[in-house]
Amino acid sequence: MITIDDMKKNQKMYAIVGAVLVVVAIGVGVFIMQGKSKTTSSNPAASQEVDAITMKPEDIGLTLETTPSNHEVIMKMTDLSKFNSFEFEMNYEAIENGQTVLQGASGSGDVKSGENTIERKITIGTCSTGGACKFHQGVKKITFIIRLNLKDGKIGSVQKDLEL
Repeated sequence: MITIDDMKKNQKMYAIVGAVLVVVAIGVGVFIMQGKSKTTSSNPAASQEVDAITMKPEDIGLTLETTPSNHEVIMKMTDLSKFNSFEFEMNYEAIENGQTVLQGASGSGDVKSGENTIERKITIGTCSTGGACKFHQGVKKITFIIRLNLKDGKIGSVQKDLEL
């Protein structure tokens, strides 16, 4: 038979278990809320994406050609009037040990006062500091993406493909 003392003990036990569950639930809620606030960047510049103005290769006089050996690409820009500096990425797929491997190169530069043309020779491969180069094989298409710091403070973007 259950006595009043047993019922009071059960009530105390239920109250204690209930209190522990409430504390755990509050703790879990606080932990989750802190985790969400950490994923939001406190740096507004980092959380904003920069919208680049899409430009045509002709807008900067961009030409791409390979050297006769197909070991280098010559990137040439002849209309420098719209930008102060640039960054480029050159991406392509090469065959290495029978497998297709994504490769690339990158670089940057400033437009110097009085400069009319910018030309870069970019190796389709890798070169050591001693000058020994290993050229990538099986390259069929190279994609260039050039980001421009325009004179009006905006960002421009030019993309051009070169078929080999």
